[in-house]
Amino acid sequence: MFDINKAVDAKVDFYSRDRDIPWSVNGFKGTWQFTEHDTIPDTLHEFLMLSFSVGNIRLVPIDKINKLMNDVWEGPGSLEKLFRMNVEMRKAGKEIQFPMMAKARASRVIEEDEDIFPDLPLSNFGDEDVDEE
Repeated sequence: MFDINKAVDAKVDFYSRDRDIPWSVNGFKGTWQFTEHDTIPDTLHEFLMLSFSVGNIRLVPIDKINKLMNDVWEGPGSLEKLFRMNVEMRKAGKEIQFPMMAKARASRVIEEDEDIFPDLPLSNFGDEDVDEE
């Protein structure tokens, strides 16, 4: 069974080695001043998407992103805080909302026993009984 706490601990451990590197995300101390969405490090995307309940951070004005990041960021090592906040937001039922998925969910409910995956040509991939000519 998947243990989210072990996954977060592994992620925290991985990024902890960057804590003393000032040009790394986890080593950043200062004030966030993003000017474009493209400059936001990937490691912050999940936190931002959960915080604003959006599937694309480009939908959030950059000034709101800067405000949130500066409110929660405590300097080097703060990635751990954000990773743990991600888990807490998910446990609280917060989701990333993708507009197309939300629309599809609202318009159609998939029956529990409905097969939503079509038979694909590769569905037999890996079967040992396949005869080769």
